[in-house]
This record gives sequence, C-alpha cells and structure tokens, in this order.
Amino acid sequence: SVDVQLIRAARLQQRFGLCVGCQVLVSAPTGSDLASERLVLETAHFVVSAPFACRERWRLYLAPKRHSPDFFQISVMELEDLAHVLK
Repeated sequence: SVDVQLIRAARLQQRFGLCVGCQVLVSAPTGSDLASERLVLETAHFVVSAPFACRERWRLYLAPKRHSPDFFQISVMELEDLAHVLK
C-alpha cells in the first residue's frame, strides 16, 4: 500500500540519508548500470526516463536533479530548463 511505501521511504531517509525518489528517478537512470538504458533525456536540471517494466508504452518519468520537498521552490534557471524539456 501507499502507507507502507511511505514508511519504508522515510526509514531509508533516516537510516542512510537517501531519498528513494532521487535514487530511483535520478541516480539510477544517470548511472552506469542497466537502469541507464532507460534514460531518455538528461539536462542540467532534469532527468527524463522510461519506467522499468511499464504497462503503458508512452509513460515517462520527469524528475528534478535537485532534491526538494516543494516543487514550487524551483529556480528561474530550473524553470527555463523544464520548459526546454517539455517542448
């Protein structure tokens, strides 16, 4: 369930100082392992990747490289980069 996933993500953050979202959506696709095959686009501020074993053909994940719990804290440079990614 979603509650269990949130609890596990919080434990990972507390224990190792790692954000599970950042690990899955940013670090894995930009790394050198098999997950890098899912990388679609990488810019200075964003990563676009195809999810692993996705049921829908055209689903993509778009994630900011900078960890922030509030997306509205986006900078002007990041906003311009996001506009480029969405074009």
